[in-house]
Amino acid sequence: MWRVDFKYNSELTQIFMSSNQITGFFNRLEASRKYLFGSIGVLGTPNDSIISGTFILRGKEFEPVVSVAPDWESYEYKPLNLEDADDKKFFEAALAWDLEIDGKAWVDGKNVSFICSQLLNATKISCYSSSKSLFS
Repeated sequence: MWRVDFKYNSELTQIFMSSNQITGFFNRLEASRKYLFGSIGVLGTPNDSIISGTFILRGKEFEPVVSVAPDWESYEYKPLNLEDADDKKFFEAALAWDLEIDGKAWVDGKNVSFICSQLLNATKISCYSSSKSLFS
């Protein structure tokens, strides 16, 4: 399990544009979809926001999974230890879309997973959801 933070938060302006940044990143991770589940969100307000979240990856290293995306180096990756209370709190809040960092609350988010890709092919539903329900 990994914490994922966008490195260039000072360049973020509008919430929808930041959300599009996440969608684009997830689209470019298509070749690795069988190896990851992720929940990443935009926290804050326009012109004062950050992108952060979590990935659950197959294997012990993140680089082989995320390096298929050309912009993977725009994100910082930190391993999460669920035995550590702070890491566990972060992980659970990111998955629940209740994450808050430095007073910035979750305002929009995206999930990506292999299961979603299979459902997308079968039912044409969107798995890059922007609501709390993955399939709404």
